[in-house]
Amino acid sequence: MKKLFNEDNVLMRALSFLCDLIFLNMAFLISILPIFTIGASLSALYHVAIRMIRKDDMYIWPAFYKAFRDCFKQSTLLFIPVCFLCAFFGADLYIIHKVIDPSYIVLQYPIWFIIFALVSIIIYAFPLIGMYENTTKQVLKNAVLLSLSNIPTTIFIQMKENYDNVLTDNGIFSTVKI
Repeated sequence: MKKLFNEDNVLMRALSFLCDLIFLNMAFLISILPIFTIGASLSALYHVAIRMIRKDDMYIWPAFYKAFRDCFKQSTLLFIPVCFLCAFFGADLYIIHKVIDPSYIVLQYPIWFIIFALVSIIIYAFPLIGMYENTTKQVLKNAVLLSLSNIPTTIFIQMKENYDNVLTDNGIFSTVKI
């Protein structure tokens, strides 16, 4: 029984890691309440999660707060234009689907390609901001290179995100309406 509650036990280390992940997610959810801080929160989340995987000895809240402060300006300056671009392309898709003649539906394909490229870059940009100190131009260049050199992984990540959205919005885990 003494070995069960030993802090070096595999079970205790796993439970400690799980609690740290819960605290990290709580810190993330609290910090994204103001919408414009989502970029800095994502960068801080990646920074602390990677430090946890590397088994750095740290406290979650102070490490998250420090990473949030360090990444705030660069992440926010990247996140705000990305939001505007997503809104612009979303409006374009809405117009193509709902407003104009259905014969012009083929116009959506270039927009979907641009959205795919934008999301492919953003997948890698915020973790790079969280882990390395580079200029925004260098971060975007590295994100483009990572997305092009890891095309199967990038496609898998995007497909997984879309699959999760379908499951929670329309599928198995959606709420039953009576």
